[in-house]
Amino acid sequence: MAWYGTDKVTGKRIKIPKNQISAWKPTLWNYKRGPDGKPVRDPITRQLIPTTPKIQETGKLCPNLEQIEGDIVKQVVKWLSLRNRLSVLEGWLSNERLQYDGRIGAGSLGFRL
Repeated sequence: MAWYGTDKVTGKRIKIPKNQISAWKPTLWNYKRGPDGKPVRDPITRQLIPTTPKIQETGKLCPNLEQIEGDIVKQVVKWLSLRNRLSVLEGWLSNERLQYDGRIGAGSLGFRL
């Protein structure tokens, strides 16, 4: 997994050196899910199968990530938050109904019988 940040001098996107990220030992994880959406357990150990580390969960930053020195952690978390917000806005602005009458349609959320 590659991590990126913004250079303070040039403002360009740069790859974060592995030595800064390698200090992070994640404590929060995403887990493998089955076709039914439920977490899958290892058949031998009966433990959940971790897939990728989480940076934050329910608004709380991973405790081990907070211990890394420097402001790179804050920059990464801020960038991820801004990337998510941008994605939400792009989704709203691409809504078909917005051009028609200036509203954002909710779409259909249920089944019709």
